[in-house]
Amino acid sequence: MGKIEGIKIQNYGALKDIVLGKTRTNQNAKALGNLVAVIGPSGNGKSTLADIVYPQGYLKLKKRAVGKYSEIGNAKCEWADKIGKCLHLHENSSPSYQYFIGELEKRIIA
Repeated sequence: MGKIEGIKIQNYGALKDIVLGKTRTNQNAKALGNLVAVIGPSGNGKSTLADIVYPQGYLKLKKRAVGKYSEIGNAKCEWADKIGKCLHLHENSSPSYQYFIGELEKRIIA
């Protein structure tokens, strides 16, 4: 089975110039892991990225939710509840993520 090691996106919806992981033009980068979480505010391109990886994924989700925005949000929350059990937080080697977790742990312990 194939695996996406990286992706480069230019001028597609809200995504202007994005490189994630190892690509043909960025061979020295680390390949994407088995699970990639994309987190950010509304309108930053999360659904656009999902549609690139899984064509029309957002539209299929919207259809499943019978068109109500709150139902789409509920479906995303259900998915987030399930995926959280699969995350291995301390195995994410991204420097920015490790910094974030370190700061979060400091505040929880304090």
